[in-house]
Amino acid sequence: MDDLRFLSWKKITYMACALLAVILLASFCATKNALADDPSVTITVPGTFAESVMAVERDGVPVAKTATANPREYSILVNENTRFLTVFEYNGDVTNENSYPVHMYVWEINHITEPDHYEAVRLEGFDDILGYHGFAIRPANAQANVKSGFRCSLSITTDVKENGLVVGDEQRYTVEEYGHLHIFSRNWTDESYNHMTYGDLLVKNAPCFKRSTGTDIVLRVDGTRTVFANSVYNIVDYNAVKHFRGYIKLHKPSTDEYVYLYGPIVGRNPYYVAKNIHDDATKWAASSPAIKTYIETIIDAVDNPTVPPEPDPVEAIFIGDSIMMGMTLKDGVTDPDGPEDYVQVTYPPSRRIGALLAERLNTTVNCTLVANGGATYSEPGVNYQEGALANMPLLAARAVELVPALTANDYVFIMAGVNDWAYRDQGEEGFDGETALFGEHYGGEVKFKVGDHYVPYGPENQSYCIGIDRTIKTLLNTYPTATILVCSPLRALWDSGPGTEVVNASTNKTLSDYCYVQGAIPGWYRTHEGKKIYSLNLYDRIVGDPDAEYKYMNIIAVVPEYHPNFRNYFPDGYHPNQAGYDIMCRAVIDEMTDQNLLPAPAAP
Repeated sequence: MDDLRFLSWKKITYMACALLAVILLASFCATKNALADDPSVTITVPGTFAESVMAVERDGVPVAKTATANPREYSILVNENTRFLTVFEYNGDVTNENSYPVHMYVWEINHITEPDHYEAVRLEGFDDILGYHGFAIRPANAQANVKSGFRCSLSITTDVKENGLVVGDEQRYTVEEYGHLHIFSRNWTDESYNHMTYGDLLVKNAPCFKRSTGTDIVLRVDGTRTVFANSVYNIVDYNAVKHFRGYIKLHKPSTDEYVYLYGPIVGRNPYYVAKNIHDDATKWAASSPAIKTYIETIIDAVDNPTVPPEPDPVEAIFIGDSIMMGMTLKDGVTDPDGPEDYVQVTYPPSRRIGALLAERLNTTVNCTLVANGGATYSEPGVNYQEGALANMPLLAARAVELVPALTANDYVFIMAGVNDWAYRDQGEEGFDGETALFGEHYGGEVKFKVGDHYVPYGPENQSYCIGIDRTIKTLLNTYPTATILVCSPLRALWDSGPGTEVVNASTNKTLSDYCYVQGAIPGWYRTHEGKKIYSLNLYDRIVGDPDAEYKYMNIIAVVPEYHPNFRNYFPDGYHPNQAGYDIMCRAVIDEMTDQNLLPAPAAP
């Protein structure tokens, strides 16, 4: 059953002088670098295997190696956190998914302070400590409470498992735990490879051995090796490669610390293993009826796939200001004086959010941008009134002209600054002087003050609240079943100060006050009229929510706008750059996910 055994070491006879040199080298137990500011070590790789079948890792992550003038000697960068360097030999090219590991070599990295340098110590007792013993198909067995799945068998040197590693008279390491990690890729250049997290957090399967609890799950003992196995279940794509690697949690008595050592990565897809068994007469004859049935199911699912119908494309409309357009300060400009000092980023929100939606929904997303501000943009609707500054209600009216209908599966994203919802001169009444919004009586319904009572506002009335309400009404009249997302303003730092302190001198309202309004008005339509309209609080999500631990931008401060990192994302203080827009768009998707407006991301 694709049972490719760990190859045994061959005894090699060295010439007497070569043997003496090895003994003398071992007595030093180290290869040192010259300077700590050049933190590299050199290692000499045993054997004669080619570089094409060699994989080098630093604590489980691929690392670059530089050949020196000496045969099979490589220089590798390390740091104070490095614990191990490992070299794996495969039976074929490491880029071939079907190659499997045959040897493993380990070096311990020590930081020596006097003189300041690093040293790499070859731990020969850890040679081949973790090995590969094949994949197997597991049929379901209801009586034994066994689910159908795909099993990977690995092994550990039995002597090291029981006695740890002894070097001279020193107990260098003891084995405290070992098991499998189910990772996502064996492609050394694939970013998904680095999704692997170290330590207990990524142990997808329960450990097979844990000294503290007495856990010791053994598949079989194979000579000097203890074979252990674990499986993945609920397989949907039988043609997708499943990758595993072994891990060992080690205790180092000399420092009383726990460190992790990672074995080689090996991967197979269930279809490959099923075909291997099916096409081998001996293996097929030895298979049970249950295994044969499951194997035939796997092969049929791949060879004769059921193609699901293509989902209908999703429409997404983006309505907003210069930020929705993706405008940013031009490189080299420090004192912007007008639209000529700005340029559109390569991936504005309409493109980036559209792509993220398409990935999450697994369908095509058609995006329409209707925005105004900064400079002319080529998509329909932008600066459509020549020479005029269109406000949000007018942009909403333009959007329904361009896209006359949306379905319940479609989206509208709205985003604008505090000055874009009504005409430029909003006046003191622009916020809530003559517009009722706050308070339990209306709770987000917008009305206009006449004398001592409130009435529906008219076409001649203009204010910030009215602008939001008028925009929403225009969209709901044409798109009654679509999902409408009102995105809050972002953080901003103007010449007059940060938005957390003051935004509009005439209203004395801060940016967070405006954010509240943009949440309250959509909330009224959702709770009173049952509309699918939601507020996305990007203002707090990106840098302002202490509970979020500022996870989007590395900005931790009482006033985030004054933090030095703020300008790394907002060069002019209020327009993001591409990095800032990317974070903003990711926050939009996360907010939608948290509000159950999107399905959760698929497991990797």
